[in-house]
Amino acid sequence: MLFRNCPLKNGISCDKCDKNGVLTDRLGVEFPVGCRGGYSELYNSLPIWLADRKSDLSGLDFAVLYFTRESRQTAAQVIEAYKKGLPPPFKHTRGLYYRGTV
Repeated sequence: MLFRNCPLKNGISCDKCDKNGVLTDRLGVEFPVGCRGGYSELYNSLPIWLADRKSDLSGLDFAVLYFTRESRQTAAQVIEAYKKGLPPPFKHTRGLYYRGTV
């Protein structure tokens, strides 16, 4: 989700957040916030994982893996897992891919 006004500005200043802040909800779940180009972006608390569901994604010509705060090693492991169609090695979400639309 993109914000024009940073959701963290009321709590901390931009120089303290280092463009890598975190919002915490009432349940204690942390949602990363990244800033660039005059906008703030709120990321999901868990990575979206569909590597093991490639058959459900038939008809796609290509996929884009978007890494935000992962280390280089983690990104390499995720890319390899997507190539092989492996199940997730960590807590994940399927996003809204299986909710259906009306």
